[in-house]
Amino acid sequence: MQKCEGDQTVLRNICEGIRKSILEKENVVVGLIVLVESGRLLRTTSGKIRRLLAKDSLLRAKMSTIMQMDFKDEDCDLTINNNAREEKGGLDKIKGRNEVLDEDKLGIMISLLKAPTNVSLLSSL
Repeated sequence: MQKCEGDQTVLRNICEGIRKSILEKENVVVGLIVLVESGRLLRTTSGKIRRLLAKDSLLRAKMSTIMQMDFKDEDCDLTINNNAREEKGGLDKIKGRNEVLDEDKLGIMISLLKAPTNVSLLSSL
């Protein structure tokens, strides 16, 4: 199936809408948005997305994607409100992806995931 220019515009608008919504509601600067074909994400037996495997598939370019938008070159300023400032350890401003990467070097991690990112070594059986 061929994708026409109109489809690309719609997908681009979806990605930009996702980025804007996360920025406004969560005070998080998004560097990359990937739209994946429906039903292509690996899930657990209970239906939860297997995030680590999804991330690994994306990094190895084995994921069937529809659209991928990289926002890392855009310099967007974000002022964090007082409540978020206290939660984030006193950060007043985040400028694009470069500053977030610098914060990672200092041991500060900002993540969209609320679930632990490490795999449990305990068996669930």
